[in-house]
Amino acid sequence: MKVIHLYPNFDNIGGAQSMIIELYLGMKQRNIEVKIAGLTSYSLINDRYKLKIEKSDYIKLDFSFFLKKNDSVLISHHRKLTSFFVMLSKFLFFRLSIVHVSHNEFFNFKFLTFFPKKIIAVSEKVKSNLMSVFNVDKSRISVIYNGLESKKGDCSKRDFIKNDIIKLLYPARITSVKQQLELVKEIKKSKIQNIKIVFCGDGVNYNDLVQLVGKDTRFVVKGLVENMDEEYLNCDFVLLFSKKEGLPVSLIEACNFSKPIICNDVGGNLEIVEDNVNGFVVNSYSSLIKRIEELKKITKVDYEFLSENSKVVFEKKFKKAIMLNKYTQYVK
Repeated sequence: MKVIHLYPNFDNIGGAQSMIIELYLGMKQRNIEVKIAGLTSYSLINDRYKLKIEKSDYIKLDFSFFLKKNDSVLISHHRKLTSFFVMLSKFLFFRLSIVHVSHNEFFNFKFLTFFPKKIIAVSEKVKSNLMSVFNVDKSRISVIYNGLESKKGDCSKRDFIKNDIIKLLYPARITSVKQQLELVKEIKKSKIQNIKIVFCGDGVNYNDLVQLVGKDTRFVVKGLVENMDEEYLNCDFVLLFSKKEGLPVSLIEACNFSKPIICNDVGGNLEIVEDNVNGFVVNSYSSLIKRIEELKKITKVDYEFLSENSKVVFEKKFKKAIMLNKYTQYVK
């Protein structure tokens, strides 16, 4: 069995790319012949990914790729690439075995999107999106959750109850979809004190976020962080308040590190977070502000309850081994 994972660019850091890397490494460990293909050359991919992808396992997608006999299972993780390959297969009679992995909800380009017969959705919410927006029959869609290697040992490094300042980690690309700018504006209008929101990530709105934060000590803008483990270990809560999501890796990481979560009901968030069980679900800025204000009232017992439940959720649903077993069975 040969597998090629397809994604346009590995020059930037993102959730889909991270999951492709996890699948690539996991399949190699299981002695599956696996490669990664992208539109950029190997020399241009992010240094973090170069440490994990062997040069001999990376293919630059160009015309020569289609001239070679290809008996691999092509797993495309990008809607435009999938549509292109499906068009080739249908209208130019290329015999390709294609699986599409849908990582997010989409509502645009409905009539320019073409899916193969086999589709993997990363959450039930993404499956519903495929059915309702793109009219995909549910029999064609399988849900396989993203998975990560389980962190061993005690991940609750900070003692929440002893800290005067509550630290919230916001790990996401700095874009309008992730709403960091709107969040800062809303908190600046409030009277909230004794918090520190740490933004980790890069993106098109990075400079705007730095300028907006200014000298307000309630916020820290760190940019792209190489060692995110330390950031998760040293926070009290993980926060995400996006316009849309698929199944955010950052919230899975939060569960892996036994951290309670604060998020809104978008994408597959509620498949990770249960309100008042391993975090809090809020759907407006006013309720978000109120929830942050009330964090100081949480007791040590309540905080430990939320933390322990986060790890339980991870072990039950989001372990890498579970994901790899399901992908391996699916591809076979």
